[in-house]
Amino acid sequence: MALKKMLALALTTALSASVSANSIDPWSEDFTKDFKPEVATYLAKWYKNNYNDYTYIYRYFCFCAEAGKSFTVDVRDNKVKKVTYTDTNQEVPESFMSMFSTIDGLFVDLVKANKNAHKINVEFNSRHGNPTSVYIDDDPRIADEETSYVIDQIFPILP
Repeated sequence: MALKKMLALALTTALSASVSANSIDPWSEDFTKDFKPEVATYLAKWYKNNYNDYTYIYRYFCFCAEAGKSFTVDVRDNKVKKVTYTDTNQEVPESFMSMFSTIDGLFVDLVKANKNAHKINVEFNSRHGNPTSVYIDDDPRIADEETSYVIDQIFPILP
């Protein structure tokens, strides 16, 4: 529960800072700040549902060996407990576990991006509130640092 309170505070701080930051151009003349106020709306929806136990299907797109592969992420007590390759049901190597987060953690990344990123494209699940498609470009001057992922399905486990 403390994480949820901290995230709500961080969201409020980030949203206020984003509004004032829009008047200052930290990059260049082609800077196109893509502020997404719906992040707060869907974050509130996600927390209202109070999901702590769920499974989701995740595809991460990067310049890495695991790009585009489908993963099943099991979250229990709001912690990632197990991640498997969806097509083989084999557990991912421990060295890849840092790639995966809870939905709360993904919202933390969105809040940070909403404050600082050059470009954000995001879609949300209207029923559960979780992000379903995310593209974040932190800096247009840097190649291959973008973040992109898709959550194909989410399966909340109700108490």
